[in-house]
Amino acid sequence: MKHARAETGQQAEAVTTVVDKQINDLLGSIAKEETAEPSPKPRPKRLGKGKRERRRVVITGMGAITPLGLTVDEYWQALVEGRSGIANITLCDVTGLTCQIAGEVKGFDPHDYMEYKETRRMA
Repeated sequence: MKHARAETGQQAEAVTTVVDKQINDLLGSIAKEETAEPSPKPRPKRLGKGKRERRRVVITGMGAITPLGLTVDEYWQALVEGRSGIANITLCDVTGLTCQIAGEVKGFDPHDYMEYKETRRMA
């Protein structure tokens, strides 16, 4: 049984290495592609004879909570550097599970974003 676990661990490491290489290759090819042209603006709806509705959008903020970072800046920097958020699972015991890799959000404290009562409801 001990030998089977060691073999499974080696297989998981091999899969992780292959997945990391595929992700890095994909990110590298995306980074090399030219930026696409922006899509044309959608036409506003007609309100009546010759009049059109004007829609406005206001961006009031941006946020990101991802395996690559807990802020927009951290996340963007990781994307630019081509880093992967997928790694061996460390936040819980995965002994005996088939999958040993995931995109963990390390350092996330839900109490920084919501009240204690709400975090209990989500758990």
